[in-house]
Amino acid sequence: MDDATAFTQWRAARRLVERGAHSTLRHAATLGILDQLHGSFAGPARPEPAEVGDLFWGACHGGQLQAARFLLGQGADLDWIPGWENLTRWTPPSAAAPPT
Repeated sequence: MDDATAFTQWRAARRLVERGAHSTLRHAATLGILDQLHGSFAGPARPEPAEVGDLFWGACHGGQLQAARFLLGQGADLDWIPGWENLTRWTPPSAAAPPT
């Protein structure tokens, strides 16, 4: 499941779920499995803010608009960069200082 979702093999990932593979909350967000996603926020053991950011990233990576909107409503940071990216925030050219 991890490789299928990481490398955008959506059909393979969905087939694995259909065949009974365990799907984590990140898989649920990435594949748009809304029942699982909603259920994780219904109880007292809600995901931590950093995890919500990772889930939001996964939903966006998977093109899951409903899941992404739900996660934004749960406090996801729109500008979240997952820890595994090791990137700094990008500055658009229009906001960069003019050359001297």
